[in-house]
Amino acid sequence: MQCREVVDLASILDPDVHVAIWRRAPDPRIVDLLRPDGCRGGSHARFVGQSARLDAERDVAALVPAAARAADPAGAEALAADTAELCEMFAQLVCADELMVSLESPDEATCPRFHVDRVGIRMLVTYLGPGTEWLPHEHVDRRWLGNAGHGRPDEQNGLMLPGAEVQRASPFDVVPLRCGAWPGAEGFGAVHRSPDPAGRPRVLLRVDMLSQCAFDVG
Repeated sequence: MQCREVVDLASILDPDVHVAIWRRAPDPRIVDLLRPDGCRGGSHARFVGQSARLDAERDVAALVPAAARAADPAGAEALAADTAELCEMFAQLVCADELMVSLESPDEATCPRFHVDRVGIRMLVTYLGPGTEWLPHEHVDRRWLGNAGHGRPDEQNGLMLPGAEVQRASPFDVVPLRCGAWPGAEGFGAVHRSPDPAGRPRVLLRVDMLSQCAFDVG
């Protein structure tokens, strides 16, 4: 579902929506920061903890490589601020108690086959390089997910129905995915894959809800 404003991302909680996308213009300060090889995030740049204790200056800034912070303090500050704002928005959206936040720069497609994540709701933001790819629910024959595809390419194993078109996120798009572990999402989780970077640099922000806040119903 296309979202015109950030508040529209709440549509991911609608039982009939499995992918929401809020398209944003790239921030040139962040692009300039991440473009040099030595200034991209590492695959182990990660925060795990309570969302209420996520600190932009301490935890989020630590996700940005030290070389990038030293080379371009203003760009690093812009990236940390954007990431912190998105994490706060996501935590409020899904009522997250604990989050896992990672900033990654994979050299190859980490999940090159179409699949459904075994988490609740995951938010992806590609800051640099090709964005996440997914298929609309109505274009998928889920019988061919995983090992049922017998290792054949996604375009040849029966997973993609005739006329199916692969959807792609652009840099800076905010893409929450309703995944297989979300209540009521069984058989409806977002079918997506990592793009082939084809030698191009890629920087990806991934935010997962690990647990939800407890609700007082008494």
